[in-house]
Amino acid sequence: MRIRRPRLVATVSAVVVAAGLATTLAVTSGGSATPRLSTTNAALTAPNTAAVPRCLSQNLQVWIGIGEGQRAAGSTFYPLEFTNLRGYPCELRGFPGVSVTKLGVMQGNPAGRESSPARVVYLGPGATAHATLQVTNVDNYPKAVCKPVLADTIRVFAPGAYNPNYVPYGLKACSTHGPRAPVYLRVRAVAAGTGIPGQP
Repeated sequence: MRIRRPRLVATVSAVVVAAGLATTLAVTSGGSATPRLSTTNAALTAPNTAAVPRCLSQNLQVWIGIGEGQRAAGSTFYPLEFTNLRGYPCELRGFPGVSVTKLGVMQGNPAGRESSPARVVYLGPGATAHATLQVTNVDNYPKAVCKPVLADTIRVFAPGAYNPNYVPYGLKACSTHGPRAPVYLRVRAVAAGTGIPGQP
């Protein structure tokens, strides 16, 4: 069985923390079979939720495909990746919680949820799933409303997790909070496979 490695891209302003991780394909499933590893694609086909625990923050490596950001309509879309570091399968279900910080202090409102189907994603050992993160160009907002700052870290709560993972990454953010402050981050539900084109 051949294990493929995801292509990681680093920039001067960011550190990608997934270097050297071997990953296999993560898949979603809705059947009722016993968890097993496919011999054809190394993907976990584990629909029995009672047998598969939720992925915990300490068991995941969270990273971002920096160079894969796609720009459209004043926003940039990044694949936010979740890799299972443990030697046993786990599951992710729904939306991650995402915000950004500067020197440990949260900047602006947390990410809103983009409409997308929330399915169960099963991760075998070393497998990766992803959620698409939309970052709006904060220069589109009035400065008095946004009060832009340069954040240094993306803080991520995996679906259902109580402890965050941190991804060092510099991005321009709004510092204002509350219902009148812009929601400049939006995130989609976790989906199977890496979000990097050409990778499983």
